[in-house]
Amino acid sequence: MASENPKKARLRMEDKERILSLEGQVAELADRVAEYEHAEMLRRVSEEDVVRRKVDEMTAKRLKEALVAERERIREEERVKAETDAKKKFEDKEKEIEFKSQGLRLKSESVDAALKRLAADRARFDEEKSELIKGVEVKYEKLLEERDLMFRRKIDEIRTSLDARMVDAEEAAIESAKRLLESVGGTAEDQERVISEVKSTLSELKATSVAGLVEVAKKMHQSGKSKERHLRYCLRKVFGSTSEKLHDDEALSLVDSVLECKGLETSDKLQKAYKAAKEVVIRIKTLTELKRLAKESERSKEAGEEMPGSDCQMVDTEYLRSLPQHGAPIVLYPDEYLKDPSRYVEIKKQSGRDAHYELLVTPEKHEAMKYELPVFVEKGNPDATPIQARVEDYRPYPKSFASPELVSKMEVERFVDCDPIYTQEKRHERNGINLSRQLMDKLHARTCELLEPLFDLHYYDVVKGEYLLGDGSPVRIVNTETHKCDKHYMAHVVCLDKNAAVFNLGSRVDMDGNILSHGRASEDLELLCKEMTNAKAFEKDGYAGWSRWLKRNGITECGCNAHSRREFEESRAEDPLPSGIALGFYALLNMVEHYIKAEGLTGKRKKDIRMELEKPIWTAFVSWATAEREQHPKGSAISGALDYLLKRRKELMAYLKIPMMPIDNNACERGFKPLVKGRKTSLFFQNLMGAWRASMMYSFFETCSMNHLNPQQWLTYVLDHIKTTPEERLPNLLPQNFDKNLLKLV
Repeated sequence: MASENPKKARLRMEDKERILSLEGQVAELADRVAEYEHAEMLRRVSEEDVVRRKVDEMTAKRLKEALVAERERIREEERVKAETDAKKKFEDKEKEIEFKSQGLRLKSESVDAALKRLAADRARFDEEKSELIKGVEVKYEKLLEERDLMFRRKIDEIRTSLDARMVDAEEAAIESAKRLLESVGGTAEDQERVISEVKSTLSELKATSVAGLVEVAKKMHQSGKSKERHLRYCLRKVFGSTSEKLHDDEALSLVDSVLECKGLETSDKLQKAYKAAKEVVIRIKTLTELKRLAKESERSKEAGEEMPGSDCQMVDTEYLRSLPQHGAPIVLYPDEYLKDPSRYVEIKKQSGRDAHYELLVTPEKHEAMKYELPVFVEKGNPDATPIQARVEDYRPYPKSFASPELVSKMEVERFVDCDPIYTQEKRHERNGINLSRQLMDKLHARTCELLEPLFDLHYYDVVKGEYLLGDGSPVRIVNTETHKCDKHYMAHVVCLDKNAAVFNLGSRVDMDGNILSHGRASEDLELLCKEMTNAKAFEKDGYAGWSRWLKRNGITECGCNAHSRREFEESRAEDPLPSGIALGFYALLNMVEHYIKAEGLTGKRKKDIRMELEKPIWTAFVSWATAEREQHPKGSAISGALDYLLKRRKELMAYLKIPMMPIDNNACERGFKPLVKGRKTSLFFQNLMGAWRASMMYSFFETCSMNHLNPQQWLTYVLDHIKTTPEERLPNLLPQNFDKNLLKLV
């Protein structure tokens, strides 16, 4: 703002002094009026006082009017000055904006030019990329042509050389035969007969040699195809989707390809199975859509008209209502109501006021639990030994500040959330808790020591089941002697009738903490399988180590159809037509299984449906696979998938007669997810004992997941009560036997 004119400032000061003088006079007049009023009350009869009062009132009125006029004049001057200043500021701001807009226009022009250059560069890059791809494809095709040409040239050279050698050999053989016949005195007929036999023998030898040469060339060509297939497999594993689930539309299209196969269109049983499966797929899709629409309708009724950001509501309102409320509700009033509350009245609803809920997440709260230990002495016996409660008899960690809540949270984060202990250490440091990795390792060892009797019960409860699923996954453990990582395998067994799972590293651990054997060798599985004395059926992948034990003990072996289907999925890129037909058969089988699950069928009813609908599908599937196998050479991807199916068709179809067994082994494979994720973060185990302790925690937490238990709450309760629970009641603490109502006490 520019500096004010001195003259105007002086006038402004004089005006203010005049106003102050007038205000003082007004105050004096007010005092005088008050005095006059008092005198009037005392001397009402005095006419002179009345006149004087009127004169003073008129004077005061005139002075007040003059004061108001002076104030209005000053206000008008200030308004005019403010308008002038504001206009000047506006003009300055306008000039500044114009200057900036010119700069922005220049920048915009430069940005547009840069964008045009970028677009041109991108177009040039795309052209170069397409040219490069085309060049690579052309070069690849050229290499293939050169390879085939080289093969043909080599074959021609060898054939030409072979022809020349065969001609020389024929001539030499004929001359030798003639000399031999002349020496023994043979006739002309004998000579012609011997010569014809030599020619016939040499022609057969030539044909055999050429056929062998062609066979060698075919094998070399097939080897090149195998390498190309392996390359595509690696690319799919790295860049492709890991999900094997098909959408309903894709599954139905694959099934349609099955029904279009020659020789299958007249199968009434296959058509019946397809019709039943298709109906249930459509019904389930319809029910799912109706549930979704009903849920959306319910949400819209609760919320009234759609609010901004309503698409971000991910938590059910009923759940939010059930949570403890944070203080008193905050009332939000509209702006129109706040401006003039007298114009509006609140509408009273029967359901109360409309409400909006937000989910609050508070940081971790750390509290200390204090245990007092009073000392007692026997009455009347001052020499008696004082008595006091022993902390170690009641609490799991008597010499540590750790509580069951803290340890259970630590174990769940490590073995369920796959959070390594060094990240837990950093998080505890941020929260002001000194919990080192060494201390967490000691607490983990102490926890496994407390849970060992419970794990023994859990282990034998699982392996003594009747219907089992089995699989294995590799782990790396540091060898204490060589200080290098050795490859081990951790077995995973799921008991369907007990709804429990157990992880086992090789065999059991001895009293000194040493694992008796390791690896996925048959002797290691033998130690595990010897304890499965009640097994009736066992489902697994194609590993032969399980099969030898199952055949020896007369247990029904069930194959995993997910592994068989995966073979066709991997061969789909090379042989899409036969692989698609095989995937269509499996889609039809899975549809029937989906139908069984949707209807809630069990026992004999489930077996009857499988034999009625799935058995004809399997018959057609095996018949098609047998005929299709003859059309593909050995070594191709589709031939390997067909061989896997045909060699194990008895095991793959065994589930049809056993209602308890599923169609695949996916329930067992899903249990390895925490182990695989933990393997990516922790890489290896420090020793065998550490791996065995990890298998214990994986077993408990996987069983909690199968029984829909909160693993942290379950472990907290178990650690809090395991020292005071009698031995005969320990089975009640197992996740598969646990009473969920007890978690309300945690």
